[in-house]
Amino acid sequence: MGRLNSVPESYVPTDEIREARARVRGRQKWRTLVENRTDYANKIHGLLSDHGITRDIKPLSVSGRKSLRDLSLPTPWDELLASYLAMIETLTEEINRLEAAIEERAGSL
Repeated sequence: MGRLNSVPESYVPTDEIREARARVRGRQKWRTLVENRTDYANKIHGLLSDHGITRDIKPLSVSGRKSLRDLSLPTPWDELLASYLAMIETLTEEINRLEAAIEERAGSL
């Protein structure tokens, strides 16, 4: 309350500013998803290393994930590997969806 017993005006951003903020939030979410996916790829590399598997398999590539699904590990590590791969698949789908939305918004500028 000010001197005139009135409530101060609040700032309401323009539509353009709100859209720009949404783009930034989308980009931040994308970055977090990519970091999370990398964490799961690193967990897979650790799991393979623990089992003496030294060949270079790239869990973020489609062919790498196929090779990993065909890999035979003892229980419970096989279930852990399957879980990590499922998380990578889910994160990849979300990353691709978000990238498309970001590209669409950027293209409309």
